[in-house]
Amino acid sequence: MIVHCPACQRKLISHISPRCNWCGHEIQDSSYQEEAEIRRQAHAMEQAQHDAQSRQWFQNSIDAYAAGGLGMNVPIGPMRRPRMDMSQDVQQRMAAEAAIIAEAARMQQMREEAAARAEEERKAREEAEAQKKTADGRFNHLEL
Repeated sequence: MIVHCPACQRKLISHISPRCNWCGHEIQDSSYQEEAEIRRQAHAMEQAQHDAQSRQWFQNSIDAYAAGGLGMNVPIGPMRRPRMDMSQDVQQRMAAEAAIIAEAARMQQMREEAAARAEEERKAREEAEAQKKTADGRFNHLEL
């Protein structure tokens, strides 16, 4: 089994990767590649079991809460969230970004409408003041 990278001579950190963790050079040794594949498969199986167990603990917690057993001894599992499919994660992020953009557009529209209303009110006040001055000017000769 190879322990050091043939390209950079550094010690290989993870035997799961088919490449050197330092320089990225592919390890050409067939026994190393086979061992790396076996370890990747074992890691994937462990991860799947862990995720299934986490989901089960989470579901048990929800069921206990729904049954009114909030103070009951509920098995506490790993705090790590189960892995999601990467495409699902990307879709959720895109949906969240779209919601943020829609909210920003709505807020901008509200600001523009408020500014338009304020401008209309300002013009109405100016017209009212101008009419008042005109009306005052018409009757100034009566005060003499």
